Amino acid sequence: MPVAVTAGVTAFPIVACLVGCRVCDRLPDILQHGFHGLWGAGGVRLSFRRSLPFFLPAAAVLAQSGANAGSLFGFSLLLSGLAVAAMVDIEYGLLPRLIQIPLLSAGLLAPLVGVGLVSLSAALTGAVALWLCVRGLQCGLSLIVGGCHDDVIGDGDLLLATVIGAWFGLGVGVMVLVLAVLFLLLSLLALVVRGTPARSAFLPFAPFVLASTSLTVSLWPIN
Repeated sequence: MPVAVTAGVTAFPIVACLVGCRVCDRLPDILQHGFHGLWGAGGVRLSFRRSLPFFLPAAAVLAQSGANAGSLFGFSLLLSGLAVAAMVDIEYGLLPRLIQIPLLSAGLLAPLVGVGLVSLSAALTGAVALWLCVRGLQCGLSLIVGGCHDDVIGDGDLLLATVIGAWFGLGVGVMVLVLAVLFLLLSLLALVVRGTPARSAFLPFAPFVLASTSLTVSLWPIN
C-alpha cells in the first residue's frame, strides 16, 4: 500500500476523534440547534479513554493492505463514523440521527464515486432488508415483552443496522450485526457473573458494532 494512501486513510480516525470529542462536548446544543451547535465556545476535551474507539479503525484499515485505494477510503470513512457514534453512545446512551443520517447517505452515495464497498444495488438492498429485519424484530420483541420496544432495540439501533446494510450489503451486513450481538451478549454475561442484575445492566450497542465491523474489515478483505 503506498505511503500516501496509508497516511490519508489513517488520518481519518484522528480527525474523527477530534470531531467526536467536540460532538460529545456540545451534544446538547447540537440536538437543539443542529450542527450549528458545534461552533459554540470551548475547546476539545481529548482523553485516552475517549480516543480508545478510534484505535480500532486505524488498525483495521492498516490490516487491509490488499484493498484498493477506493475501498480503503470507504473503510476508513465508515469506521471513523462508527467510532464517533460509539463515543456518543458510551457517554450519552443514545445514537442521534444527526450522526447516523450522514453516515447512511455516505454509504448509499459511495458506490457512485468509486469508494463503495459494494455496488449501489447491493447497498440499497442491504439497507432496506436490514431495516425491515430489525424493525420486525423490534416489533416482535415489543409484543413479547409487552412494553416499549425502545427498552430492547431502540430506533438508534435500527438506523445503525441500516447504515451497516448500506455499506456492506445484506450478506456481510448480517454477519456484522450477528457478531455485534454476540459481543454484547458475552459482555452482559460477564456483568451478570460479576453480580450485576441483568435488568440494570445497560450496554451501548454502537461500540459492539464498531468492534464487529473492525473485525470484519480486518479479516475479510474486500478489494
